[in-house]
Amino acid sequence: MAKKLAETIASSSAHGISRAAASENKLLRVMWILLFLICLAVFLKSGINLVLKLQKSEMTKKYQLDQATFVLPDLYFCPINPYSGSYPFTLTKEEADLVNSRIKQLIDRFGELYDVPKSILFHAFLWTPQVQLSLPFDLLAKYLLVRKEESVQFAAITDDFVAHNVDVEAFYNYENLVCFRLILSDKLKKMIMNPGSTLKLRLSTDPYLAELNFTGHPIQPIADSNGNSVPFLEWHPYRYYEQLRTSGFTMLIVPPGAYPSLRFEESFHMSPGFEYSVQLKMTESTCSEELHDKFCLLETPPVEFMNSLSGKRERFNYSNAACYYRNVNVQVVDEIGCQLSQRPSLWEFRDYPHCSNMSEMTAATVKRMRKAGSGRRIELETLTQKYCKTRIPCSYPIYSTSYSFGKWPSAGSSILRYFAEYFNRTSVSKAEAPALARVSDIAKQLQMGDHSAHLEGIFHSYVSESMLSVQITIDSLLSPQVMLAWSYTFADLLADTGGLLGLYIGCSVLTVCEMFELIYICVSLLLKRRSAKRSSSRTGDQETAGCDVGEKQALGGENAEEIELRS
Repeated sequence: MAKKLAETIASSSAHGISRAAASENKLLRVMWILLFLICLAVFLKSGINLVLKLQKSEMTKKYQLDQATFVLPDLYFCPINPYSGSYPFTLTKEEADLVNSRIKQLIDRFGELYDVPKSILFHAFLWTPQVQLSLPFDLLAKYLLVRKEESVQFAAITDDFVAHNVDVEAFYNYENLVCFRLILSDKLKKMIMNPGSTLKLRLSTDPYLAELNFTGHPIQPIADSNGNSVPFLEWHPYRYYEQLRTSGFTMLIVPPGAYPSLRFEESFHMSPGFEYSVQLKMTESTCSEELHDKFCLLETPPVEFMNSLSGKRERFNYSNAACYYRNVNVQVVDEIGCQLSQRPSLWEFRDYPHCSNMSEMTAATVKRMRKAGSGRRIELETLTQKYCKTRIPCSYPIYSTSYSFGKWPSAGSSILRYFAEYFNRTSVSKAEAPALARVSDIAKQLQMGDHSAHLEGIFHSYVSESMLSVQITIDSLLSPQVMLAWSYTFADLLADTGGLLGLYIGCSVLTVCEMFELIYICVSLLLKRRSAKRSSSRTGDQETAGCDVGEKQALGGENAEEIELRS
């Protein structure tokens, strides 16, 4: 066996060990063995580093220019302050009483559910959002929230000096209460792709201006028994009053058909008194094949949400936001029995209450919430975010913007004419936009020239505190592509291992096959030896058994003679 082993090693493609086995000089043989062992140790050390490198492999991005065709995103415009500064101050007594009675019911309900005095419960930031988020959406949309008619004064695509009107609809949600979505037909989408085409909008934040002298009945503040109160002008579902002073809009850029999430999608803030020139950019993100169904999803089923206003089912394309909202709600519903507040309602959980909606909650829900604690909900959200990072679509667009801005508008004759003639070129009634109706009347008086400085100041205040203009164009019809891949893969490990084998041992990966051949030869020789030993032992046993029979027969004959003699 030793001879066969030496012959196999001598013919090995690993040059060092083959030289050691083939050399007749003992000194050279020892030298080659030592060199081979040293190189083998270096190879093993480098190989371990390669394995560690594979374990610590990270995601890398490879860029290719002008590889993808630009796809127009969905555009949303969300007011920083979702509550109207005009319409709630024009309510009739019956309408105001309806809202005020509902608010009082929710304040009383809060004390009942949590079973402690209202004076202890009151907190400007923690309590009032629960009251606001508990108001029915039909009541919010009808009496309190900003309206499309007041906020979106103009939306059109201009092409060769011709304006093509763009439809706008309100989108109600628990995250910001209301946003405005542009509805672009296929014809308009093709039009905006043309060079020279621009999407133009004029927006109003609809602030409260006492000088407009609205005569409606007031909305009562949210108050406790100790006299602490939050007036309507300071309401917001999750912002402090100080943050509301920076009014404006958030432009939300969403992949086509995806859920519009302020938390996940590209967005930027626009302030009144400015005109913004925005260029939309897109990068297509794709995953390499080794990431398919491991890090990303080839098939992405749509996610169904419930419309907050109508209660109807709405279907959105799969996205990181949809993954997060669905899975975090699954976890929270299983543990607590309610959906997270300030999150969209999933259709499959439409029968479950929202955790902060006192119109839907029960004492049992509050008990489970207290038992779980806010820390557990935060933990579930963190785990869901990590999970959804590995469940992204294998190909999806990423949007970004570049923009410039300047002061707008100038208080010249053009802006006066715009407001003076506003209701002549729109189907919006003055009852639907009370602030615009007042400003339009003021603009007509200013055009006549017979007016006071105070009246001109009111007009300038409205323009500077509410108006902003947006012009949107496409940066390029061809977009770069980003390929996501692991920085180090198993194929890279094999290639580097082959290089190390050739560098340190003078062989290739196929030398492993020679090792298997050597193992096969050794096992075969051992099996042959074992079978030879068994056969030899059987032959010896048979010879021993023959001798024993002869001896017994001989002994048997002697015993017979003795018996005969005795007889």
